Amino acid sequence: MKTVLVTGATGFIGGHVVRALLAAGWTVHAVTRSTSDAGSLKDVTLHDSATDPDAIFARGPFDVILLLAASYGRGSEPPSAMLETNVFFPLTLLERAVAAKVPAVVHADTCFTTDYKYLRPYTLSKKQFGQWGRILTDGTATRFVNLVLHHPYGPGDRPGKFVPGIIRECLNAVGDIALTLGEQRKDFIYVGDVAMAFLTLLENLDKLPTNVTDVDCGTGHSVSIRTLVEIIHRLTSSRALLRFGALSYREGEIMLSHADVSVLRALGWEPRISLEEGLRWTLREDFGIS
Repeated sequence: MKTVLVTGATGFIGGHVVRALLAAGWTVHAVTRSTSDAGSLKDVTLHDSATDPDAIFARGPFDVILLLAASYGRGSEPPSAMLETNVFFPLTLLERAVAAKVPAVVHADTCFTTDYKYLRPYTLSKKQFGQWGRILTDGTATRFVNLVLHHPYGPGDRPGKFVPGIIRECLNAVGDIALTLGEQRKDFIYVGDVAMAFLTLLENLDKLPTNVTDVDCGTGHSVSIRTLVEIIHRLTSSRALLRFGALSYREGEIMLSHADVSVLRALGWEPRISLEEGLRWTLREDFGIS
């Protein structure tokens, strides 16, 4: 039985990943804030983030450290708080992992690049940690891997994200919904498939080529924002009028992105849930619509 230490276990991605790990027989330890709601983390050994990291590692040994916690720097949160979550605290764990010769550290990265102005501080922090991961594990017994997530969606996502936001607009709006032309094509992946990608990666790290650090996680196919919105509009039986073209694109809008999933496929993983099926699950679980 293998043991994993997880950060971000109470988050959207983390919750699904922890359930997949437990179902596969892993022993799971989670580092959480005292303010986090950890009530859903059954059969998980919890560690307060304020605890001395040496004390946490004394509860090991760990086969993998899985870094899933993320701060997006939204609202009034200062950059220093975001860096604490995305860089400084995981860096402390990475240092301890290298010292303890933990076989692998896996980091949840973003597909956004720093030249995209929206969420630039968040993206910069994630890319900076990826650089630290490569530097600190170079020549050590610890392997560092970035799982680069494209556009996860599904039950339990934050209300401010695009998919749950559009669902709420379609359910509540009685007039027009102003949108861009919706020509942007993105790789939306159901969160359950993301969780299985993490599990597949963790259970097959020995099969991952030694020169591979970044591993894409998506479906391998992109779909237009217009198509996504139209599916949600239909599934919610919305009476709102979709006004495509009423809004301008953001400056520097990314018009096409999709994952290269060849590495994950070589490890035996495949995305299983179609976009419409995933949206139906989301509507059922989060909005009570079947």
